[in-house]
Amino acid sequence: MRGGLFMNKNEQVAFQILEDFRAGTKTRKQAALLLGITERAVTRRTRKLRLCGLSGIKHGNYKRSPSNKLSEDIRTKALDLIKGSYFDFNVRHAHELLLEQHGFTMSYITLLGWCKSAGIGNKKKRRPSKARIYRERMANEGILLQMDGSHHKWNGKDTWCLISVIDDATSNIPVGQFYDGETSWNCMHLLRLLFETRGIPQFLYTDQAGWAGGSTSKRHNFSQVVRACEELGIKIIRANSPQAKGRIERSYKTLQDRLIPEMRLKNITTMKDANRYLQQVYWPDWNRRFSVEPNDQISRYTPLKEG
Repeated sequence: MRGGLFMNKNEQVAFQILEDFRAGTKTRKQAALLLGITERAVTRRTRKLRLCGLSGIKHGNYKRSPSNKLSEDIRTKALDLIKGSYFDFNVRHAHELLLEQHGFTMSYITLLGWCKSAGIGNKKKRRPSKARIYRERMANEGILLQMDGSHHKWNGKDTWCLISVIDDATSNIPVGQFYDGETSWNCMHLLRLLFETRGIPQFLYTDQAGWAGGSTSKRHNFSQVVRACEELGIKIIRANSPQAKGRIERSYKTLQDRLIPEMRLKNITTMKDANRYLQQVYWPDWNRRFSVEPNDQISRYTPLKEG
């Protein structure tokens, strides 16, 4: 049967209560209490039922399109771009690019709803998060930097190692590059870039890797990286678990989610081009999006002495 007026359960209950009030079997105060509204609202709704009939139980905006509703054409164009160019991007990342590069104006929640209705996006259920007590950030930049390497198929086929450092106070990533491995030479090269661009930090937080002289490595107590850092006045702290250096571990999770599809989109396949993209585009964008202000604006980096 087509046509007619359809009411949900709440509307049916409200209609019955208002009809009882009109019939005199319930007082205005009782009706207001049952509906969770004021007595004046009971009067208004009863008047509307008397003037409009059964349809008076519906909200005034029933069957009206919202004034800010986006057109179907905009929805189709956005979903076509996601299915075509941004098929391996998460919805949040795709939303940022649609706004910045394609001039769309929809909210993230709107785009997320479109993607869900179209069956696009990650359908994995997230595990319930565990209650954790997060360590308070350092107050100043340059006090503590976390350093680690992540081996992954960053270009989709070749396994590279991304070595980077992240400032504990701000989540700023001053340097990070792709290498063929997490070796002492490559780590020293990255640290040299850090010293030249930002200065010398006070502490370096690492894992038990061999280049850092970890207790489980054969280079324990005679790592060349540790020796060089000690000569510069940098104290190395070694974490006993990945969770202890969670800031850089979480950064690699985000990087694998966002950087890989970006390089695929820009057809970056060589390590040289990837490192150029990191320095010129990706790290400035990361630091703009994800960095926070330090509690104290005084930097603790020690500038390199000239000569």
